[in-house]
Amino acid sequence: MKWILIVFLLKIFFGVVMGFIYTYYYPSRTDADIFKYFDDSGIMYNMLFTNPSYFFRMLFGINTGAPDLKPYFTQMLCWYNIDSLYNDNRTMIRLNTIFRFFSFGHYYVHVVFMCFISLTGLVAMFKVFTKIIANKTKELFFTVFLLPSVLFWGSGVMKDGLLLFAFGMLLYFFTKALDKITLKTILWIIIMTFIVIINKIYVLMAVLPGLIAWYWCFKTSYKFTFSKFLFVHLIYFIALFNFHYLFPRYDFATIIYWKQRNFLELADYVKAGSIIQITHLEPNNISILLSVPEALYHVLFRPFFFESRSPMILMAGLENFLILVIIIVGLLFIKRQMKNELKPLFNFSLYFVIILFAIMGLVTPVLGALVRYKMPALPFLILLFIILYDKDKLLKRFPFLHRILSS
Repeated sequence: MKWILIVFLLKIFFGVVMGFIYTYYYPSRTDADIFKYFDDSGIMYNMLFTNPSYFFRMLFGINTGAPDLKPYFTQMLCWYNIDSLYNDNRTMIRLNTIFRFFSFGHYYVHVVFMCFISLTGLVAMFKVFTKIIANKTKELFFTVFLLPSVLFWGSGVMKDGLLLFAFGMLLYFFTKALDKITLKTILWIIIMTFIVIINKIYVLMAVLPGLIAWYWCFKTSYKFTFSKFLFVHLIYFIALFNFHYLFPRYDFATIIYWKQRNFLELADYVKAGSIIQITHLEPNNISILLSVPEALYHVLFRPFFFESRSPMILMAGLENFLILVIIIVGLLFIKRQMKNELKPLFNFSLYFVIILFAIMGLVTPVLGALVRYKMPALPFLILLFIILYDKDKLLKRFPFLHRILSS
């Protein structure tokens, strides 16, 4: 409990630091996500006192396309942002509106609320990992709570904190359902799935086949775990790439193409300082598949610490170097055989990292955005090598690590 309190205080510290950075280092308030949702929520919140019926329609999404609400929505920066599947900006505007009932418009109270919410999800994720992986509690604590990206991006008033909450809780109740399906677990899974959908739907798309394969392995046996995960993912992506034949509006390749094109145009418009060269996609499946290796390379290894042009990119580069060291250690001290109960979590993490990294790398040409968007997958990337490495072999080779790593 003491360590969780320390992490909570750390998160608040980083949330405040983020607020100062976007106030003094990046002074354009209209370009900062942490303030855009907050400022837009003020417009919605004030409607409670001038026109309560409008307020409740805005908050609960009741006939929001009606002309009488348009003058108020047009005052907001994010409400009319176009998203291919769902405008998840509105989720954050509404959440900040709810926060205002307690914060009275003070931004840093929102930071505390978001830190608590995201920490709840991280604790749930930590419980899942420690239940499955024995004798590596300290490694898992660092992986879940203390990664710089998770501490920083997961502590601001942005979508990332809400995503950590919903994703962590979804995994927690999913593993509960594996042991025993109850009405409570089903309801929690439905609620958390809904929050992920309205927050970052592509994350659900990345984890859905893994959850299906995990459930299949648990209900049958741990034999052929890799083959089961591979089969489910193959079927899933064959269906995804051909989904437009049934529903022409949802053409996956075209959606990814327009996502990249819009991001390129935005980066050029705002003169982003960390633009990288990526292959320009065509709206077809072949172009997407051929570009995946490059996408994975950019997300996994960049930014390099020596190509940093700002303190934030430098920190991301140093974090990448740390992750590379962890990967090397994991491979040097790899176990000869993996326990059966670890295989579903390992395969789930592997496919989630690959899919999310591929999506991010395909559409994002800006290093500053990459380091934030890949954050939800970083704990799972390191988790792969925590599962792989032989702790006894490492401690035998480096006895001085006993004090650090002994659980």
